[in-house]
Amino acid sequence: KEAHWDGLTGRVLFNKTNGLRTDFDLDVISLKEEGLEKIGTWDPPSGLNMTETHKSKTSNITDSLANKSLRVSTILEEPYVMFKKITYTREKFIDFSKPFMSMGISILYRKPNNTNSGFFSFLNPMTPDIWVYILLAYLGVSCVLFVIARFSPYEWYDAHPCNPGSDVVENNFTLLNSFWFGVGSLMQQGSELMPKALSTRIIGGIWWFFTLI
Repeated sequence: KEAHWDGLTGRVLFNKTNGLRTDFDLDVISLKEEGLEKIGTWDPPSGLNMTETHKSKTSNITDSLANKSLRVSTILEEPYVMFKKITYTREKFIDFSKPFMSMGISILYRKPNNTNSGFFSFLNPMTPDIWVYILLAYLGVSCVLFVIARFSPYEWYDAHPCNPGSDVVENNFTLLNSFWFGVGSLMQQGSELMPKALSTRIIGGIWWFFTLI
C-alpha cells in the first residue's frame, strides 16, 4: 500500500522500487545570534545550494564564545549531581569528578625508545666532551706525578738494602707505574704503589678527590 502525507519538509512520498523518499526539499538552518536563519537548501536532483552570500555572513553563536573563559556552575540535584563517596566498586560504574588537589602527586616522563646497545654503550651516561676532559686530566696527573716523583728524594730507595756498599737506587713511580696508579684510582680499585713524599701524596690525594666526584 502506498503511503503519503504532508509534513514540515513537504510531501512525504516513498519510491516503490527502492523505498527511498522522493520529491522533497530540505532547508539548511544556521543558529545565529538573532536566532535561526535559512542559509541554503538541499534537494535530490541538484544537491546542496547555499543561498547565503559572503557579505551577509554573520558569525555563528558558537564563534562568540571563542577565546573566552567560562565558569560552569552546577546545582546539586540528587541523584544526578550529588556528593558521593568514591569507592573501588562505584568507580566501575560511575565517572566521578575528582578535584585536582586530591589526585595525588604524578610524574610525567617520556617513555624511552628501544635502542640497540652497541659496543660503546657504557659511554652514554656522559657526553664525549666530558670523556675527553677526563682522559686529559688522567694523562696530566700521571705525567705530573711522574715528574714530581723524579725530583723528590723521598721516592728513591735502595734497591739492595742488604748490600751497604751499593749505590743503586730505584723509584717506583716510573712512567708506566704512574699511569697505572692513575687508572687504579680512577676505577676505585687502588694499586700496590703508595706515594711516600709529601708532594706526591698531595697529587695523589687531589686525584683521588677528583675520581670520587
